[in-house]
Parts: sequence; structure tokens; C-alpha cells
Amino acid sequence: MRKWMFVFLAFVLAVSCQDNATSSKDDKELEVDASLQDQVALGYQVNQYVSTGDEIEQMTSGFNDPAPSTGMGFVQDQQGRIGQTLAAYNQIRPALSMPNSLFKVQGEVEIFQTDTTNEFGDKVRTALLIDVVEGTMRFYIVTYEFAERTFQGRNFQTNMVYDSTEIKFVFTGEDFENVEPTQLYVLQRFKEDFALQSVETVLDITSFVNEEVTAFTSKTISIYGSDSRLDSTVVTANFQVNGTSTLTQTFYFKDGTSRSNTITFNTDNTGSFTRTLRNGVTVSGSFDQVEDDGVGSYEATWTFPAGNYLKSIFRTAAVTADTLAGLFNANFFEKITFATNEIDSSRIIIAKDFFQGVATYDITRRNGAHGKLTVQELDEVSIMTGYWVTYDSFYVDIRAEYYSDRSAYLTYSVYENQAAFESGEDPLVVAEYNFDPDGGATGTVTSAGKTYEVELDETGVGSMLLNGARKAINMYR
Repeated sequence: MRKWMFVFLAFVLAVSCQDNATSSKDDKELEVDASLQDQVALGYQVNQYVSTGDEIEQMTSGFNDPAPSTGMGFVQDQQGRIGQTLAAYNQIRPALSMPNSLFKVQGEVEIFQTDTTNEFGDKVRTALLIDVVEGTMRFYIVTYEFAERTFQGRNFQTNMVYDSTEIKFVFTGEDFENVEPTQLYVLQRFKEDFALQSVETVLDITSFVNEEVTAFTSKTISIYGSDSRLDSTVVTANFQVNGTSTLTQTFYFKDGTSRSNTITFNTDNTGSFTRTLRNGVTVSGSFDQVEDDGVGSYEATWTFPAGNYLKSIFRTAAVTADTLAGLFNANFFEKITFATNEIDSSRIIIAKDFFQGVATYDITRRNGAHGKLTVQELDEVSIMTGYWVTYDSFYVDIRAEYYSDRSAYLTYSVYENQAAFESGEDPLVVAEYNFDPDGGATGTVTSAGKTYEVELDETGVGSMLLNGARKAINMYR
């Protein structure tokens, strides 16, 4: 995948503290143990590590399609789909021939349709339809039934229920001498009770040279369920042959507000981005891709308005890559400055094998907490598993699913220690979160027989609710 096709915006929008305003029934203060608050905040922190690491990769890696894995980045996902679908088409292309009877037929005719089972056990339908008079054809692949996934000894059932990819072509000649793709169409649907309901993309190919897409424009619309903070997101992309590219994402919220963010790529393998969140937080950043010399960088500064419990967040990463070996590494450092001028920090070492589609995150916090996360990229979803050890020695078993729009389902279980986990003891805490692509989330946390509702926003402000009472919590702790 080309250097300018690796981007998606992981941290674009936040909800103001006023978004957590409640009616009178929630005015009662909820009593929550400090340790449980730490464990509630953990899910937010883990998602921030993975999302930021993915953003670093998407902005800096510069790989030229080393493997057909889709990645978690939006544009990388769509570009990967182009490559995969074209590869599937090219496998059947030598056997194509134009029946003479077709030249007398008006409209689109189905040439073939096949149903198969892929390597994961999913049920897949492939078909080709041709309109001889118009000189057009459509080749599509649809996954309509998903099998259970297994990764690192864990079983997963994806929340996706339908995934289709279609490429439209124009052609000339009776034997398809000249065939050129013109448009990619993608439609994904999810379970009714999942936060993300559908993702639809139309990508127009504006330059196709030497069997490779070198420029395109696209628009993707994601629709969210009634329980989500978001109503929809719209992503527009414009990638040019000369390397100058832009990508804009607009978030539309249930309360009628919206905001947009744009990232720009330059011709010298650098780029920049700025964001102004709805509660006044500003983000400015820049990046340098590895494509020219195998070395890259990423930097972002979050500045919070007066009255917030945070003053700033500074993130920086030094990046190296070996494109021939398909290896990518990032040394990522995060420094958090609180309004009290206290400092917290984390070091994250990211290593990715693009050929295998596997990335690992080794994380160490200033207070001694640490963990390891592993992300496996599949065609329609990325699966994350891992563990975390808190500063006070609780052991946390983690898993998550990341989708192309950057939404995620994350769940984890907290144990007294690693021995308790390994011996099969019941967890002390179980958490489930549905993260929106802006970093905010809703979910539940169950502890000591009580199930709390949890709301999180991207700026690190959250709340727990139980029986009409509410407790505000800070996610950075």
C-alpha cells in the first residue's frame, strides 16, 4: 500500500464536560472504591495506546503494499480491498471469454456465480456481471456468514454479519484485451446490538497505471446505533499521483453538534494535522514518513483549556522500517502534564511484521504498571489480545476487536494476581466497552455483583452510573 494510503484519524474529536450533564435523578453522588476507578479507567488507557500506535503507523510507515492485510487504518483498508479484489479477479480473468450471444443482449448479464468457504470457515459468494453494450462489468466478493475466529488460543465471534466488496470495470474488445477498474464499492453490516451498524464506501479510481491504483477520491459513511454517542461519520479522501493528499473526517453527534478534521500529506514525505475539539482542546501534530530513508517520526501536542484536570499531553515517536523485510518499529513516548503540574508518562515499544499482519505493543508506565498487547490483522477485523499488570499487582486479561472505521469492542477481566488468573479463579472485575472512532465509549463494568454503566469521552473524562447515582472519574490517573 502506498505511503499516502496509511492514514486514518484516531484522535479527532472529544465530548465536552457538559455532555455529561445529568437530570435530577443522577444528582446523587455514587460511592466508588478508588481501586475500582483505576480498573474502570484501564480500558480507556489501553484503547488510547493502541489507537495512537496505529495512527503513528498509518502516518509514518510508507509501505508499498508488502502484504494483502488490511490494517486498521481506513484508507489502508480500502486500498487493501482494491488489491485483494483485483487479485481475485485476475485469477479468473484468463478463463473469461465473451459468448457471441451476449452481443445481442441489452443490460447486465451474470457470467458466473460461485459459493465457497474461505480459510477461516466463512461462507463467501463471488460473481461477475457484464454489460456488453455499455462495455462495463462488476466483479464482487461477499462474505455473508462468519465463522468463529481463533487467535492465541482465544475464540472470537466477530460483530460483523455482512461484508461485500465490488469493483466496477470498463473494457473494450471481445476477449477483454483492455480492462480498467473505475470504482470500488464496499458495504459492511453489523449485529443489531453492536454500536456500529454499517459502513459504506464509494471509491472512484482516477488513475490506474501498470496494474496499480495511483490516485483516487472516496467517501465513506458510517452509521451508529441508538445507544452510541455518534449518529454518523463521513470520511472523504483525495489522493493524487504526485503525493499531495488530504483526508477529512466529520463526526455528527446525537446532540446535533458536529466537527471535522483534516490531515495533509506533502510531496517530501512529511505531513501535518490540527484539531480543535468541541470542549476547546487543541491538537497539533506533524510526521515524517520512512519511505525515503527508512527513518521516520511522529509528534502531537494536546493542549487543554483552563479548568481541565489536564494541562497537556505530548506524544512523540521515533520510527524505523525495513520495507524489504516488511518490518516496522516505533519507540513511542507519552508525557501527561496535569493541571497541578504533576507528570505521568508511558513508554510503548511497537514492533510490526507486515507480512504476517501482526503488531506487538510492549508498554511500561512511570508508576511500574506494564503490559503486552498483540494485534492480528484479518481481512475484515483486527483482533487484539494481551495482558496488563497494574501498579498494585492486579492482573488483567484483555481482548478487543478493531474495525475499519476505527470503532472497537474491548473487554477485559481483572484478577487478584496472575496466579489467580492461571488457576481459573473468578475475576474481580469484568468490563465491556464499545469505543466510537473518536475515542469516546459507552459500556459496563461488573464488580462484587454490581453492574455499573460507564460513559467515557476522548479527553479523559468519564462517569459511572448505578441506580440513579453518578460518579465522575478521570481516565488519566
